[in-house]
Amino acid sequence: MRFILLFIYFLITWSANAQNTQIPKWFTQNMQQLQGIWVADNTPFFSDKEPYKKYVIEWKYALGNTSIVGRLYGITENGKEYDFWQFRQYWDNENQKTMLNQFGYGNIMGRGEIKSIESNRTESIQTFSQPDGTIWKEKHITLFLENKHSTTSFSFIDNKWQEKQTYDWYKQKTTSQEKTTSKIDPSLIENFPEFLQGTWKIENKETYEHWDKLNNNTLKGFSYKIESGQISISEYLDISRNGNETIYTATVLNQNKGRSINFKLTKSDSTYTFENPKHDFPKKIVYQKLSNTEVFVKVSDGNQKRFAYKMIKQNVVKTRNDSTVSNPNYDKALAQKLGADDNGMKSYIFVILKTGTNQTTDKALINKSFRGHLDNINRLVEEGKLIVAGPFGKNDDNYRGIFILDVTTVEDAEKLLQTDPAIKAGLLDIELYSWYGSAALSEYLEASDKIWKVNP
Repeated sequence: MRFILLFIYFLITWSANAQNTQIPKWFTQNMQQLQGIWVADNTPFFSDKEPYKKYVIEWKYALGNTSIVGRLYGITENGKEYDFWQFRQYWDNENQKTMLNQFGYGNIMGRGEIKSIESNRTESIQTFSQPDGTIWKEKHITLFLENKHSTTSFSFIDNKWQEKQTYDWYKQKTTSQEKTTSKIDPSLIENFPEFLQGTWKIENKETYEHWDKLNNNTLKGFSYKIESGQISISEYLDISRNGNETIYTATVLNQNKGRSINFKLTKSDSTYTFENPKHDFPKKIVYQKLSNTEVFVKVSDGNQKRFAYKMIKQNVVKTRNDSTVSNPNYDKALAQKLGADDNGMKSYIFVILKTGTNQTTDKALINKSFRGHLDNINRLVEEGKLIVAGPFGKNDDNYRGIFILDVTTVEDAEKLLQTDPAIKAGLLDIELYSWYGSAALSEYLEASDKIWKVNP
């Protein structure tokens, strides 16, 4: 029996080694070089259709170290991450080719060969397809340098390749312990107050502040009181990092006409100072970490007008009587994916659409604008930014419909809404409000796409 096992082990080892020797040396080197996290600046191409400040690709070895898998996502101005593609580069034993497969939302797939065209340059040509039968080709040429590679994309249009964009990808530093897990170097996040995660209680008051970490660049929070056993939210909070800039955003209910106020991080260590010299009050918000369980907060105009308080971190004890953790159907992974807080909720922007000030009778303009209005709705839904949309019946208030946008600030909502031709033309006016609702709201969208019979 021992001989049989050794023989089988020999066959497996010999087969694997024989297979590995067929993989081109250049591909083995490329796989090794690509390991880790790469970041590209999207500022030159930033637009309403491409609202991402940077793109990130994470590459790591797959099983057996004979192929690599990757993930491409974009990061917005407020630090939100949006996934676009998953990749796999591998050696096709049957066809003796190096292949690239990628998969995106809407069951879009791409597949094609990668070739070495120079010692440090590769070319990939892929055929993409989507469920409705649409097929197209894309080409990418990549130049590899030390800790950097440049990729130029091409589209095959009118029987010729037309150049589109070039991105320079820079490798992010990792510590020796993190190289195999592709985690971001801690030096890149030292200016980010991750210690705020959790629930904090203001000393001697029934007032709380709760923070959740959505990713390495974003903390979401809210302030609330507990009155008669009910949570009363007073303020929504956000700390987002974009490159070297970290912004603290406060949206106080029933103040500033629902608009969010931004404060820029000016000092970080154990004390985090956020400032906005143009705001009336406050101009400065300071979080000073006293210990792992105590934080001292100072709010001031930078001079004499100020107040301060200490917050104590609360330990969440999981008991049968704790309704926040006793839910037998609780799905932690789903809650994190949807950005849910402990109550299963999150903040949105609620939009009321009204009859606009433009009273034109130009039917061509009206038809074109509202056709674009519907197309824009579909685009925002596909991008995951528009969760709810629908018209009102006839009413005396000239209310035409509502949107619920999956963004947290009025400014972000206004930018999105200016991509709507009917709003831009003044045929529709808008009113915007912060709204707190179920984080699972977006989960109905998949079902909604299966129940309509006629596209409006």
